[in-house]
Amino acid sequence: MTGKMNNITVITAESNNPAEYLPQWNAELSKALKDRECKYISFKKPAIKEKNTAYDRLHYGINDYPYQVEMALAGYEIAYGEDTVFKTPEKTKRVLSSDDMLCRIFYMENEQGFVFNKVMKSDIIRRLRLKFRTDIGIGAERLFLTEYIKHCDSILMLPERVFVWDMEDDAPGYDDLTVKALSVTRKKLLFKPDARWILDMDLNYFKNEEYDTEDE
Repeated sequence: MTGKMNNITVITAESNNPAEYLPQWNAELSKALKDRECKYISFKKPAIKEKNTAYDRLHYGINDYPYQVEMALAGYEIAYGEDTVFKTPEKTKRVLSSDDMLCRIFYMENEQGFVFNKVMKSDIIRRLRLKFRTDIGIGAERLFLTEYIKHCDSILMLPERVFVWDMEDDAPGYDDLTVKALSVTRKKLLFKPDARWILDMDLNYFKNEEYDTEDE
């Protein structure tokens, strides 16, 4: 399902299962990109709730902020049912470089490797012909972001926590295809040594987790 909120085209999946929502996103994205009036794109799933100000803040970030940016992202909370278990720690607006943001999407303790709290420019997605791979599970979001962010100069991070991710309805940002997804993504970071170093730590962690599980 696709809808417009404050000039942002929001592509919504009907499922939290990557095998179902990634093809849905791809199909809706293809339709949205044919509309030349579609300037900004965001993605969500049923487990993601947004406050009334969410898309206003993102629209301000990418369209009206005094400095040119190619992506804006807002803060979020992780909940388990009615209990809040995590809040993003940022307290001020900051502009990040492409290299800084690439590192951010691989920090496991302050996860940013997903698309729901971000807004992107459709002309960049259109020019790069980006879509989500459907054979690497949840990690397809991180790969999509990696390819997009590499072609950005500046990214605005807003501290307001205007999204809530309910873990009772959705899995964390990693699954049994994470090692494959990280290995695929690593190839996109040939000239990005800092992000690649952090990715390698994640990759080693999940390889060890996989090995320990097989030994039990």
